[in-house]
This record gives sequence, C-alpha cells and structure tokens, in this order.
Amino acid sequence: MMDFRTEVCTFARPAAMFKTLRRLHGYNLENRGLNDLSETFQNFVTRARFFNIGRLRRTWSHSAVEFLKYRRLLPMLTSDEQAFNTAEFSDELTPGLSVSTSTQSKECDSPLQRSKNEDRKILVTNISRHVTANQLKSFFSKFGAISSCYIPSEERQHSLYATLPKKSRSSLTAYITFKNMEGAERAKNATADELRFYDQVMLISQLSLKKKGVVRNALQKTNVYSGPDDLSNNMVTVASRSTTLSTLADVASLFSHRLSLSVLPPKVLTLILSFLPPMDRIRLERVSKSFLESSIEAWKWNDALSFSSDSGFGHTFSPLNPLRNIHLKALLSRCGVHLKSLDLSGVVHLLDEQAFHIISSSCPNLEEVNLSGLGGHWQTVRTFGEPLTNLRSVIYRDMVGISDKTMWYLFKPLGMNICEVDLRGCRRFKGRCFRLFGNSLEKILLDGCCRLDKQSLEELCLNSPNITELRLSSCQLVSDDILSLISRSLTHLKSFALCGDFFPNLTSMGLMALLRLRCLCELSLDNNSLVSDEVLEEITNLPHLRFLSLAYAGSDVTITEKVIMRIGKLKELQTLDVSSLAAITDRSLSTIISGCLKLQIIRARCCTYLGDEGVCSLTTLKNLEHIDLSGCLLVTSNGIQALLDAFPTSEYSQKLTMITVVVGGTVCNVQSLRQSNSRVVVDISDYSVSCSSNTAEELFSISGRFLGTRNNSDESSSDDEFDALTTHRSFIIDALRDVEDDSPLETQESIDEWAEREALDLGLIAK
Repeated sequence: MMDFRTEVCTFARPAAMFKTLRRLHGYNLENRGLNDLSETFQNFVTRARFFNIGRLRRTWSHSAVEFLKYRRLLPMLTSDEQAFNTAEFSDELTPGLSVSTSTQSKECDSPLQRSKNEDRKILVTNISRHVTANQLKSFFSKFGAISSCYIPSEERQHSLYATLPKKSRSSLTAYITFKNMEGAERAKNATADELRFYDQVMLISQLSLKKKGVVRNALQKTNVYSGPDDLSNNMVTVASRSTTLSTLADVASLFSHRLSLSVLPPKVLTLILSFLPPMDRIRLERVSKSFLESSIEAWKWNDALSFSSDSGFGHTFSPLNPLRNIHLKALLSRCGVHLKSLDLSGVVHLLDEQAFHIISSSCPNLEEVNLSGLGGHWQTVRTFGEPLTNLRSVIYRDMVGISDKTMWYLFKPLGMNICEVDLRGCRRFKGRCFRLFGNSLEKILLDGCCRLDKQSLEELCLNSPNITELRLSSCQLVSDDILSLISRSLTHLKSFALCGDFFPNLTSMGLMALLRLRCLCELSLDNNSLVSDEVLEEITNLPHLRFLSLAYAGSDVTITEKVIMRIGKLKELQTLDVSSLAAITDRSLSTIISGCLKLQIIRARCCTYLGDEGVCSLTTLKNLEHIDLSGCLLVTSNGIQALLDAFPTSEYSQKLTMITVVVGGTVCNVQSLRQSNSRVVVDISDYSVSCSSNTAEELFSISGRFLGTRNNSDESSSDDEFDALTTHRSFIIDALRDVEDDSPLETQESIDEWAEREALDLGLIAK
C-alpha cells in the first residue's frame, strides 16, 4: 500500500515530470552520461499511455485498478503483435556467450586466435543491480580500452510486455572484452578497493570459452534455422525438426554444464516449448514472464489440437475431472486463432451446447473438426458454421440421438463448400441434408445409417457427382435401383463399401451393376451374403483395384474355388482379405499369388482348407509386409519356417521393411522355429475369433436396433456355437499331432464309420 501511495505522489505534476524526464534522458544519451534513465522513462511512458493524465487526481483509484487488470491481460492481448524474424534468429542463438557473429567467426579461425581472445575477456560477478552496461564500461575503462560490455539481464528491458514488474536481483553478471590483453590483466590484478562500485566489491575471473564452445556446438547441431522463410508459418520445418535434433551426447554435455533455460534467448525457448504437449506448455507459463511470452509464441507453431491422440489430455481429463466449457475456452483462447484442425473425440467431458459457440468464435480458421460426442440442439447448431468459412471436413460419428433437423442446420452454411463428411453410426439420420451438398463433396462415410432412404441417396448422387469415396455398410434400405444410380452418376468413385448381411431390397444382380465403375481402387464387401461367383467375375474386370476385402462374404456354395482363382488377374492388387472363405485352398491361393505380385497385406483368417503348400507360395512376394493366418488349422511349423528362411536379413535389410506373420490359432509350434537372421516377426495372437465376433456383433447390433430388438450380450455367439468350434479345432489338431484318445471303437470298420460320420457333421466331405 505504501508503494501504491508513493507512485501517486510521483504523478502529482505529470506533464512537467514527463518533459523533465525526456530532457534528462536525451541529455544523458547524447553525452553518454552515467545516469541511465531508460527504465524510468520507459515506465513513465507506459503509465502515461494507459492512464488519463489530465484527470489523474480525481480518477486515480479507478485507473489503477484498470491498469492492474490490463497488466495481467496484456500478454494474451498482444500475443499476435510479434513475428519471428528469421534473419536475426541465428544471430541470437547465443547472446550471452558472444557479442556478435563476426566475433564468433574470428574466434573460430585458429586455436591461437581463440586463446588470444580468451585472454582479452573477463567475467565480472557480484555487480550491483543498479549498474548499467554504460556505467560498467566507463568504470573499467581505467584499466584499459574496452571493446564491448554485455550484461545479459538487460535484455529484459526491451521486452514488449514492459508493464510487468521486474524481479529484483541482488547482483548481476557481465562479460567485458578489452582491446588488448594488458587491460584485462590489470583488471584481474586490481585490489578490492579498486573494484568497489555502489558499495559492492565486484569479483573478476577469467572467461573460459570451453563451456561456451560446448553450448554453441550443441545449438548449431540442432539446425534450428532452416531458411529465410517465416518460422511461424513454416509448419513443415516444425514437423521435420525431429530428424535434425542434437544427439544424446550433445544434450548430456549441455546438462553436465548446468545450462539454465533462463540463459537461452526467447526464440530458442519458444522452440523448446513448441515440442511440449499442450498441458505441459500451460503449466510452464507460470514459471516466469519469459516463459509466458515464449509459450504464447509457441502456440503459433501448432495448427492442430487433438484430444483423442494426445495422452496428456487423457491423464488430465478423467471421470473424476471431465473436460468442461471453461477448460475448452481456456485452451482455445491460446491456440484457437492458429488452429486448422480440432478433434474433440475420445475425451471424457461435460460439454454442453455452449461449446459450439466457443469453438466457432475462438477458431475462425478451422478446416477440419471432429465433434463426435458433442450433442446440441438445432437452435444452437444453426450458428456454428456461419463464422467457419474455411471448414472443409466434419466428423460427427456415433451420434445416436441426433435428428435430421440438427444435421440440416449444421450443414446449411457449410454444405456447398464441404469436402469430407463422416456420419457413421448416426442411426436416426435420414439424409435430408444431402440436398445442401454441392460439387465440392468428395468423401462421405455413412456406415450404420440404417434409416437412409432412396430419396436421400438419389439427391446425394445428383447433387454431388464428384464423390470419390462412399461407404454404405449396414444401410439396410439400399436397393438395386440405388446401386444402379450410383454406377451411372458417381463416375469418379474410387472407394466403395457395402458390408453387412441385411439388405432386403438388394440382389446379386444389383450388386453387379455397381461393378461397372472402372475407376474403383478399393472395394469392401465383408459379411455380404450376396457375393457370388458372378459378382467375383465382375470384380476381376476392375483393372485399377488395389484393395479388396471379401472377409466372411458369400457362402461355401456361392463362391467356388475355380472362380476365386481369377482374382489373380488383378495385377495392381496390394491388400487382400479372404478370411473364412472355404474356396481358399493351397491351389487357389498359389494361383492368386502368382498373378498378384504386388501384394503387401494378406489376411486369410479361419481358412480351413489352407495348408503349408499355400503358405509356401507367399515366398515369391517381394513387397510382403503382413500375413494373418489366424485360425488356419492346417498351417504347421513347416510352412512358417519356409517364410522365415525366404526373407533373410542382409546388409541392405535396413532399407527393407519387417514382415509380420500372425500364427495364433494354428498348430505351429513357435518354440521350434529358427527365427534368427530373418526379417519375419512371428505374432502368436489369434485375431480370428475376436475379429469375426466383433464384426458380426456390430452388424447384428445395428440390425437389431433397426428392427426394434436389443442385444445386451457381450458375446454374440452362443455356448453351442462355441462348443462346436472348440470340438472342430480339437478334432483336427489332435489328428495332426497324433494324439490318442480312449475310443470305445475296436474294429477298423467301426472306426471308419465313425470317422465318416464325424466328417459329414463337420462339413469336411459331401454326401
């Protein structure tokens, strides 16, 4: 309170005080006097700017309160006023260690020159905090001519945020360079009385450049400065900076010499803070004013904020401490202006309808947004998209309770410019907003939208003919007419998915109409019982197909071995999923492999008739990356060992990718495999049962909800099905391993009859 009253007295005559300080300040600067009034003059100008000087006597109390409030908000309000000056960035990497880059280059000419420069420099400590660089230079000029005098703490006087109070230090440190070695020697040999200044005896020591060289080399190895481009806009530099960081030895050398972060210049500190997670960066804002300033600048380097991929948000926001509107507003007030991508999915939150307003007002430059899990009324959503003129991608997944009216007002201001839409799992959505979309729409994912009707899909095809990716899995109202319209309207379609097993208005002939799209590159028909030999023949005529998924499709009768071998005609195929197809045998897989030489990923789970011969045919693939043989009961250690031997390590193996082979659920004995000197990694996980059950459960749950039924069981298969599967596996495994059981059959005829009867029951042979 006393300091506050003292400041009031100093402003008794502000106009006269201002003129006096300006005159004295100019006089001292012109005559290089010892009384530096820079700090006093700067503080007075700051107060004169934010106070009404003419009415100071009557409104001092209110102005003081407003000034204190403004002082706290000033760093945030002026965070955008500074830009990185890349031309000066490399010169400021080591400000406390040398005076200029020209001096550094001279010091690095030769060891003799470096030793001479070391003899001319001294380190002065225990300096009074009232001393300035000019005063110190004048004081030490009695020992000899001085070329430079540098006090690191004086950098804080040039900060943009001069209204913040400065921390008082008991003593300062300075670096002084003499023009000759004699002056430095006289200063080192001076007595205590000769070094007394402001009632403090200064201490002088030799400035060693060993530590400085270590720090300079480490900072140079980081390759911080990448070019003349603006660092605040060059996000590629930030993303690729991990490949140019210093080695562990350089980092260890920095910490071994106890390099403090306070010594680093602001731009280097900003670079360090830009690599930290958002929550850690916010915590470091409270360290000091320099950390606050650097943290504000560091937000400019990040244009994406994801609550799902950042583990820091997962630890911070939990069921005991969920994300609220106040947290979201605090985060977006720092980085919202610079964000182009925002992901709110996967976080525990208590966000309400006000969150839509917070996002739209804080992030005007958004291009991609994931609002999954954020519910709102249509009256709130209608004003969300108006400020977001650059928004091109919207993800709104698994929003069961969202109605068509909400979707209409969400896409009304965005529809004509939207490029990507993900509405998977919105079961109440009927597609009335499709008429708002235009030619810009390229990708739309509608898996699980079981109420999409014919009219909505027709409007989508007619209004957005440039769609390249379309997913209609489990959209149960899809009919032959819709697929025919898609094949005629969406001529640029490259990716299509129609997974599921409940399409009452769809036939195999209607599915064949879709395959007239010759530009298709990706096709997914998992669990689709309409896939037959006729459909497969049309699929093999797609010349550009790179991804084909037929997992659990068709049946043992509709898909034959002869037709499935024609997949080998797809020369560009890279990913193939033929899980649980009885037509996949050693012969058919070998034929497919011989034709599709570009295959990288193969999934053949639960292929009962696939054995070691078919696995050995995979050794001819040069681009192989992943093989999944989960549940293939006829695959033994011999076939897996052939894969291990076919891909050995070599001196060029670092350039080659590792190959993963999944053998869970097979009779392969991993302990007997020789895995040394091989690029193949054996995975013993069994994804066959989990994948099939999860897929079936998801599709069945969607169908059940559409029909008004409920399925609350965690296990989709019954106990009888599980027992049958277990009996099937144990029968074949025991037969391959020659495991004897206590059979009551004694004669050979009874054994043959029993074996034939069991084979018929298991479907291994036909009558």
